[in-house]
Amino acid sequence: MSLVCAAALLGGGGWFVTQSVHSECDVAVSYFADSNGDPLPDKDGVVRSVDELAELAYWEKVRAGDCEPPAARWRQWFR
Repeated sequence: MSLVCAAALLGGGGWFVTQSVHSECDVAVSYFADSNGDPLPDKDGVVRSVDELAELAYWEKVRAGDCEPPAARWRQWFR
């Protein structure tokens, strides 16, 4: 029983430390909103949530070299 618990703990811990996480990076998002605060469609008619807008802004900063791309969680422990 203790062997099963130890294997589960190591497996769960290994999964946790290898997950990709975003680097600490400030991203500003601005958008036009309706009376409920929901974003209006963009020029292509696509309505994106605030979270989607923030994700797009983050990836734009990564491409521009202003933010680091996501990396395994354990890599951030040794900075």
